Amino acid sequence: MVKPNKIKKHFFYKQAAFTQPTTDTLQNLLAKALKKLKVKQRHETTYEANINDGDAPLQEWLRFVNSPRALSGFQFGVLVLYSPSLHHMVVTPSDEDKDELDVAKFPPPAGKRFMESPLYFGVRDNHIVLIQSKSLRNESLESHLNWLLHESGALVKGNNVKLTDTIPNEVKKKLSKNSVKRIALKAPFFDYTPADPSKKSPGELIKSAAGIGMSMLKSVLPAAKFDALSAKDLMDTKDIQLTFEIKVVGRHADVSDNDVMRSLMEAMRHVDDPDMVFAEVKGVGTVKGSLMRVHDSRTVTAVDGVLVLEDAYEAMRQWLESLIDTGAINSDH
Repeated sequence: MVKPNKIKKHFFYKQAAFTQPTTDTLQNLLAKALKKLKVKQRHETTYEANINDGDAPLQEWLRFVNSPRALSGFQFGVLVLYSPSLHHMVVTPSDEDKDELDVAKFPPPAGKRFMESPLYFGVRDNHIVLIQSKSLRNESLESHLNWLLHESGALVKGNNVKLTDTIPNEVKKKLSKNSVKRIALKAPFFDYTPADPSKKSPGELIKSAAGIGMSMLKSVLPAAKFDALSAKDLMDTKDIQLTFEIKVVGRHADVSDNDVMRSLMEAMRHVDDPDMVFAEVKGVGTVKGSLMRVHDSRTVTAVDGVLVLEDAYEAMRQWLESLIDTGAINSDH
């Protein structure tokens, strides 16, 4: 029998905001939806085109909230994603010195389906705690919650919920008293992925021209100019970084300028890697994007890499309550 072990997971805090006023909280609306719809009725169907073959049939995906629990004043759940026709790829490791390893498709057992790595969440009033995965992020949960609340009739058509980041209160106070001088996004040209672990250097990273910086450059250059760039020459460089900068120039900034700059800063902090963004604030200095987002790493019990549900829910509860108790976030949401 495999023994449980502790693993670190990244916890993210979000706030629910509605596009139209409502007296209900997200927690109450979600509880109504989950009570009305059984698990089979909670399946949202989405389709994804095959980017390598535009004529191929669309890939069907099913997304739903599983394992709902109302515990300790919270509404918890797990967002699950799977495709009815998906087979997993498996690799056959080898100690021999080969140029490549054998890869094959592995079908699920009869009556079963392979699922992607899930997203765990907890809701109290309009506060949300997430444990995201590579497959399911905040955007996936937001999209599915809107579908679920509308499908169940818990939320009226035309009203939608948005899950947004909030700046920690301590940082918010500093920003409210000082003007934002400059906002910058530092984006790498290259993406680095782990090399084949079967090779002799498992710590080696493979560089590819797939970074955000390369995508940004492609979006602003004419196609002919971008195509004229030599990808090989770019890849031969040690590293390249693109810096996207916003600042008020030509005159002294006024109150309206600062409101715009603060709004831009708040919007840009939503990038996947928050430390790619930073702001220069008068009288404060450099404020990194990670400081404008409420998040932390916590240990959770797992078995074979799969989180133990009750422990994950309890860890999320404790973390959110600690944020409220320490004043890191406002409790009146």
